[in-house]
Amino acid sequence: MPYYDTIEEDVTRAKQILAEGRAALDAELSRLGVPATHPDAQAAVQLFAEAQGGTIYGKDTYAAYKLLESFVAEIEKLREPVERALRNDDRDQLDDVVLGPVTMFRLERMDTASWWMRCDMPDGEDVVFHIGLQKGRREIVIVAEVEKRGA
Repeated sequence: MPYYDTIEEDVTRAKQILAEGRAALDAELSRLGVPATHPDAQAAVQLFAEAQGGTIYGKDTYAAYKLLESFVAEIEKLREPVERALRNDDRDQLDDVVLGPVTMFRLERMDTASWWMRCDMPDGEDVVFHIGLQKGRREIVIVAEVEKRGA
């Protein structure tokens, strides 16, 4: 359940907090003369958090900040557009497949002449392929279906 009315408002507020925190942190690192890429930068960051005296639910402010940073990165990944195109040729055979981003790829041999393949997509509408040899012919048949995950 979002703190604000929508997840977009939550993400906007989280980004604002991150920007404010990053600016204060960068200013403190600059004051200390420690470049952000220096191996001692993390220790300086932790000292800065302790000097601020703030905690979030009894946890280190630095750890909470890193968690918030991770949360925003994951939400941004989920917002990436999903590409899904399954095109057939003039014989109505699957000819061109475009999928992205794929969060998981699975391939399983079902028997000596058939395979099952699944591409999990971030929006939960995954693409399943059934691949096999056509009986009595030397032709591979591929059938693709879009399925709602968990259905």
